[in-house]
Amino acid sequence: MVNIHEYFSIDWESTSDNLRELIGGVISEKLLADAMCVSKRTIYNWCNNKARPGIDELLLLSKFFNIEISHILVTKGQLCEPITEVDYNESRQLVEAARKKQSVSTDQLLTGKYEIIYEEEFISHVIFNEYVSSTYPIKHVDEFLLSLPLFPIDQLCDLLCRVEFNWGYANRNYFMEKLKYSYDRIDNPAAKKFIEYYREYYLTYPYVETISELAKLDIKRTKCDRYEKDIMENNNFLQCHDAYKKAYEKFIKKLKFLDYVYNFKEQCEKDSDIDYA
Repeated sequence: MVNIHEYFSIDWESTSDNLRELIGGVISEKLLADAMCVSKRTIYNWCNNKARPGIDELLLLSKFFNIEISHILVTKGQLCEPITEVDYNESRQLVEAARKKQSVSTDQLLTGKYEIIYEEEFISHVIFNEYVSSTYPIKHVDEFLLSLPLFPIDQLCDLLCRVEFNWGYANRNYFMEKLKYSYDRIDNPAAKKFIEYYREYYLTYPYVETISELAKLDIKRTKCDRYEKDIMENNNFLQCHDAYKKAYEKFIKKLKFLDYVYNFKEQCEKDSDIDYA
């Protein structure tokens, strides 16, 4: 079973590589050091994995570069195989074993003071949340917009009706499940393959558009090599791109037509209310 402490620990070599790429060509180390009230040597050390910036400095850098802090920090889990259902099942077995071994007072069960009462349950929750999140094909707004043209209009309407007034963090997983349901039923394999290509290279770390000559990590070079093979030298990618482009254009036409019909209907209703007497 995966070790969550190792899986979610920060990979500082990759994080420093990200900082080096972000800073290079944008702002000098001297100017950045002055602005952040640290020495130029400190900035150099951050970028070369000889020192580690604190959370305050990382937050400030994320605001300066206008990116999420998670786009700077890299966990070791991002660089290895993702958590699987097997890991989750093994964690549940540990929970069951803990329940048989340890006794919990009747008062604690009845009062429900704590939802989690075993260390193994904490581990299982972490693994489950990470596993479920990895199964969602749409987790961010850019992934939603990328997939949107492939959703049938009636399916979108059904989706919006089902999640009506259920927005917010508490209902996030419900909404993700509904999006996954719609995504799994996309009936345009070529266009869907284009989305998978795009997600892999532009929306999944490391992002090919941000990899520069300053990058030193093997994982980034490997990704660039795969990008060259899959995108630049692959005729199948061009076919998938054309299929997505056609679906996109068709979707836009549908929206424009629906907008025209709706506006026409509204105008007709207004005209019918006019008293010509």
